Amino acid sequence: MGYSYEYYFDSHGTTKSSKGNESNEIWIDTGGGISKGIFDHHDSAGKYVSTVDVLVNETELLEETIISLNPNEPVRIYMHENPDVDCLMACYFLIFYLEKGKNEYIEKLVEGAAGRVLTQYVNDIDSGNKKNTEELTLYNLICHLDCDEVKEYWNITDNYELSNKMVSEALIWIEKVYNILKENPYFDIYDAELSIDENDFVAQIIYEKSVKTGKYNYERDKRENRLVIKDIDIWTKSGEVKTVKAAIWKDVPLSPRTAYNYARKEGAVLTFVPHREYGNNAARVSINPNIEGAVEKFSLMELVEVYENLEQICDKKELAKTGSLRRDYSRPRGNDVNSIFHEKPFSLTVDPWYISDKADMVDAPGKGGSLIPINEMINVLENITKMVKRTILVEYDLDVSKKNISNSISIRENFKESLLTWVKTEKARLDKLSKDKYPLIVCEVDSSLIAHNYDILDAYFMTLSDGAYIDADKKTVLRIDYRTHLYVNQSNAVLFIATSDANRSLTQADGLIDWSNENTVKESSLIEIFSKILYQREKFKEIGRFLGAFKENSNKIKKQNEELISLLAKAQADECMDLQVELDVFEFIYNALNVQDLKESVKDTMAMVSEYSKERVYANLNFLSIITIPFILFSTLFQMGVLRFEPVLDLNAGNMSVPTYVPWAIFLLIVVIITTIFLFARKKK
Repeated sequence: MGYSYEYYFDSHGTTKSSKGNESNEIWIDTGGGISKGIFDHHDSAGKYVSTVDVLVNETELLEETIISLNPNEPVRIYMHENPDVDCLMACYFLIFYLEKGKNEYIEKLVEGAAGRVLTQYVNDIDSGNKKNTEELTLYNLICHLDCDEVKEYWNITDNYELSNKMVSEALIWIEKVYNILKENPYFDIYDAELSIDENDFVAQIIYEKSVKTGKYNYERDKRENRLVIKDIDIWTKSGEVKTVKAAIWKDVPLSPRTAYNYARKEGAVLTFVPHREYGNNAARVSINPNIEGAVEKFSLMELVEVYENLEQICDKKELAKTGSLRRDYSRPRGNDVNSIFHEKPFSLTVDPWYISDKADMVDAPGKGGSLIPINEMINVLENITKMVKRTILVEYDLDVSKKNISNSISIRENFKESLLTWVKTEKARLDKLSKDKYPLIVCEVDSSLIAHNYDILDAYFMTLSDGAYIDADKKTVLRIDYRTHLYVNQSNAVLFIATSDANRSLTQADGLIDWSNENTVKESSLIEIFSKILYQREKFKEIGRFLGAFKENSNKIKKQNEELISLLAKAQADECMDLQVELDVFEFIYNALNVQDLKESVKDTMAMVSEYSKERVYANLNFLSIITIPFILFSTLFQMGVLRFEPVLDLNAGNMSVPTYVPWAIFLLIVVIITTIFLFARKKK
C-alpha cells in the first residue's frame, strides 16, 4: 500500500493531547503514553525499555492504529527534535509495517533473527549500554548526525530541516545494517565498523571529525579543566551514602554526544554532562550501566526532585522579571496515572525535569532547557547527601479554654538520612498529628547546601509542605536572612536554618530560637510568637463560630463583646516588640495565618450583631408602648368620669348578683392574653 510520509518534530515530553486531535498521525518516542496512535516508552512506568520495544510487543495496537489511517493522505509521523537511535529505529520499524504489512512485519522484525538483534541493540543503547564511540558503528553515525560539520555540509541552520534530514539519512543506514544482519545474524552490530560508501560524504565527515577525534577531545577536556574526575557521595536506593568516581563537566564537552563514554571506560560511576541539544542550557546526569549492579544500586531520584523544585523557583523569578512563565503549568506530563510525572513536584508542569524509570538518568526539561545555572546544578549534585543535623518539632495545642496555648517540644539529632528522605519522614509524621494541633518544624541543615544557591532551602521546605514553589508567594515564604527561611501555611510551619560549625551560634534565626535544650527552645521568642498568634487566631475563630450560630441573647452578646475587647487589647500588646526581626517575623506569621482578616471580620460581625440586639430591645419597647395606649386611654377616661361601672344587665342568681366591674375585668384579661401571645411570638421570631 503506497503511503506517503510527513515528519514533525517536538521537544521531549510533548504530549499528543497538547497538540489537538489531528487525523492520520502517529507519535513515536514522544506523545505521552501508549495508546492508539501513540507509542512512547518514556511514560510506560518501566514496562518497556525503548519505543522499538513497544512496537514489537504492541502489534495489535499498531494494527488498530494503521487500520484507521487514510492511505490517500500523508501519514504524519511525530518524533522528538534531534531524534536519537531509538526514535529513528522506531521510525524504521513503523514504515516497515506500513510498507510490508502486518504478516511480514511480524515474520521479519518481531520474530526474525535480524529484527530481534535490532530490538535488543536499541534496548541496550537506549539504556546506555555498549556504546562504542571509537569505531564507525551505527550508534556513532546516528548520534553525530547533528554535528556542526555535517550541518555545514548540508548547509542547514534550521532545526526542523535538520531533523528531517537526519531521518532520511538514518533510515538508509538502518536499512543497510538490517540487510547485513539478514545475511549474517552474528554480525557484531555493537563494535564492528561499518564500511563507508565512496559517495557517503556524511559518514566520511562523521568519521574524520567526530569518531577519530573523540578520544583526543576527551583528553583535551581534562587538560583545559572543562572536565573534573573526582570522588563524590551519592545515595543508594537503600538509603545509604556511598562514595563513587564521578566525571563532571563544567561546560559542554568538545565531543558532547560521546565524551561521557570515555569517562565510563575509565570507571566513572556517575557522569554530569552539560549540553545544548536544543539550543538551551541543559545537563544530563547518569549512572554507568556498564558497571555491573550500578543501575540497580544507585538512585538519582532525590537529585531530580531538587532540580525540579529549583526549576520552579527560577521560573517564578522569570515570571517576576518578564511577566510570563517559561513552562506550561496547566497539566502534567503523560497519560499514565502510575507515572512519576503525576506526583509532586513533577506533576505541576507538562515539561518537568526527566527521570528514567530506573532512576539512573536525569535530564533537563526538553522545551526551553533549564533556568538553573550549570555551576548550581553541580553544587546540588556534590552536596545532595548532606544530612539534616537536627530537627525540632513544636506541637501547639489549639485548646483556648485557658489564657494561652500550650506546646510540647521534641528534638531529634544525629540521625542519618538524606534531606528528601527526612522530608518524607516528617511529612508522614505531620499527617498523623491530630487536627487540634499546629506543628512548627525547625530543621538545621549543613550550610554547604547553600554555598552557591540558597534557593535550595526553599526547594526542600516546599516538598515538606506538600506544595510546589510555583504555588508559593511572599505571603507564605519569608527569608529572614540568606540562611534562614520560614514557610507558614494554615496547617503547619517550617523553619530551615543552614549552619556550619563556625557560624552556628550566629545563625539561630538572629536570636529567634535557642535549641540548647527543650527548655531553651520553649522559651525562645519564635515559639512565643507562634503561641500568641495562634491563640489570637483560635479565639477569633471561637467568637466567629458563636456569631455564625447567633441567637438573640443580649447577655451572651455582651459577654462575647467583652471577650473580644480584651482579646483586641491583648493583641495590641503582643505586637510590642523590641527587635525589628521579631516584629518582621510576627507580621509575616500574622498575615500568613490570615489573623488580621479574621480579626476584622469578627469585629465587623460583632458590631452588626450588637447593633441588631439594641434595635430589637428598642423595637420591643416600642411595641409594648403601643400595646399600653388603650389601657392608658381607658384609665384616663375612667378617672375623668367619662366611663363608669354600671350594670349593663340586671342579672340575679338567687340572692346573688354579678358585680358591675366583671365585664370590664374580662375585657382587660383578654387584652393581656393577646398582648402576651404577641410578645412571645415576636421574641421567638
